[in-house]
Amino acid sequence: MSNDISEYERAVYGYYKYQSPESVCRLIAMYQDIITTCKENEKMIPPGICAEFGYVLLNPDNEAYFNEHASKSQRNMMKGLVFMEYGKEMMEKEVALYPEARKFLEPVIERISK
Repeated sequence: MSNDISEYERAVYGYYKYQSPESVCRLIAMYQDIITTCKENEKMIPPGICAEFGYVLLNPDNEAYFNEHASKSQRNMMKGLVFMEYGKEMMEKEVALYPEARKFLEPVIERISK
């Protein structure tokens, strides 16, 4: 891989290419860090980040991987969060930030709300 790609791109690539517990933990921590950093710096969360994060959180296998393999610092980032609830919240946040995403995400939100 090229040296000019970001840590985010590496994390996403690792997640989809390898599907290892480590890649799951790394990507979840990366998304949480992006969202937290944007809030702290009063910046807009980039389009798609909340939706992608929500999608990853909604996978029950990922919660199990995270609970078994996350580092202490990764666990602290997600402390007290229920993945399914937080995943839904992230999908709703994407729609709130980017209303044009409603068309794609409302069906997903409706399914997980049942």
